[in-house]
Amino acid sequence: TRGWFYSLHAISTLLFNRPCFRNVICLGHILDAKGEKMSKAKGNVVEPGAVINKYGADALRWYCLTSSPPGNVRRFSVDAVAEVVRRFLLTLWNVYSFFVTNINIDNINPLKIESKLEERSELDRWLISKLNSLIIIVRKNLDEFQSHKAAEAIRRFVVDDLSNWYVRRSRRRFWSSEIAKDKTDALSTLYETLVALTKLLAPFIPFIAEDMYQNLVRKLLKGDEKNEKLSIHYESYPEKNIKAIDIHLEEAMDYTISIVEAGRAARSDADIRNRIPLQELIIVCPEPQQKMTEKFLLEIKEELNVKTVNFQTEFEEMVDYQFKPKFRLLGPTFKQDAPIIGNAIKNLVGKKANEAVMELKKNHKFKLETENGIFEIDEELLEIISSGKEGYADAAFSGGQIFIRTELTPELIQEGLVRDIIRRIQSMRKEANLEYTQNIKLFYKGDEDIKEAFEKWGDYIKTETLSTAIKTGTSKEGISSDWEIDDKKIVLTIIPLDKK
Repeated sequence: TRGWFYSLHAISTLLFNRPCFRNVICLGHILDAKGEKMSKAKGNVVEPGAVINKYGADALRWYCLTSSPPGNVRRFSVDAVAEVVRRFLLTLWNVYSFFVTNINIDNINPLKIESKLEERSELDRWLISKLNSLIIIVRKNLDEFQSHKAAEAIRRFVVDDLSNWYVRRSRRRFWSSEIAKDKTDALSTLYETLVALTKLLAPFIPFIAEDMYQNLVRKLLKGDEKNEKLSIHYESYPEKNIKAIDIHLEEAMDYTISIVEAGRAARSDADIRNRIPLQELIIVCPEPQQKMTEKFLLEIKEELNVKTVNFQTEFEEMVDYQFKPKFRLLGPTFKQDAPIIGNAIKNLVGKKANEAVMELKKNHKFKLETENGIFEIDEELLEIISSGKEGYADAAFSGGQIFIRTELTPELIQEGLVRDIIRRIQSMRKEANLEYTQNIKLFYKGDEDIKEAFEKWGDYIKTETLSTAIKTGTSKEGISSDWEIDDKKIVLTIIPLDKK
């Protein structure tokens, strides 16, 4: 191969006075996981065939193209290839399978869906905008021979934007039994995104991309000689649609996602599971960001499972402050008044402490009342110690901070129990290989708290689990499982009903 390459290069240079390949880039040396050169004598050689047989050629190719800048020396480990499969390729394939399953259930041809982008939801338009912004980033990095940066941008889009946000936020739309506009818009958006992704990914993972393309595109075009293309590798690389890019929408949704991520971190710190609802979320950020985010309050509430969302522009109301005077500086400045001033600084609490902090932020000094009169205190004369307000957990995000109220009332705890029950039922449906739209009958057996939760939330449980009826006790029919939820024992039985 090397001899053929140089021969072609030389002939092109002689005949046309220009080289056949203007830029050539190759992988650098591949070392073992410890950074040592691979050698049969050392026994650290990895056979490519064994890796390909276990994880596939595309996984190995993706790892080699993305693990470090082209041309650089890189370390190689089989575990790293396995991580590629787990963190990226399986996520991509799951999204693709999710789409195909939903299309097949409703027997819909995505090419025949009429859906104008400007008439779709903000979530749909956000994803298409992010997709076209991604195309710009990928093409730019590939033009600059930065394959690892291009691939990382694709990975973030697939994992964070497409799977963890768009598909999860749209599940109810996809699972709707009615073929309404909202559902077809979602299907059309996801289809356009997947087709564009197969083309973007074709140079990186050619076999998986080809498999997806054959099913998503060629299968639907078969018989149409005018439009039919035999392979994704005959397609042109995607071009951006500048009209589909909405930078303001991207910024607003991305800001919303960062708030949600901060909320999850605060929940984790407070050791409160996401299925237990919380009463209040407070977002502290500047007013322009508040206005930008207000349109996505429903998304924030649902993702963080909170009842109310409030905005503030200042941290002071959500933070308790204490002051530690620097006596070595107070003495030379205030002489005999230093001890009294120091004690007055230490005793600043509550509203007065907040007012002092606000004044310090504005003027870098504040006025302090003491029994010996009023003194101006410069910020360098003290140390400010802040802590989150009691009853709240907080976390920072780019541009602000969030606070969640951690108090759990009996009503909130009961609602959390209901969500846990629903999760167990969904798990049973999955293990029974039930289709998304298949109905069930549900039986339950548990203590008084379980019974009260079913009586109060029965309609909600029916809707979430596609149960046509809920009854107490057990049944010899169907599938039964024993569960323990927060020290409460419950027996659940589901009876699959005939498919429609």
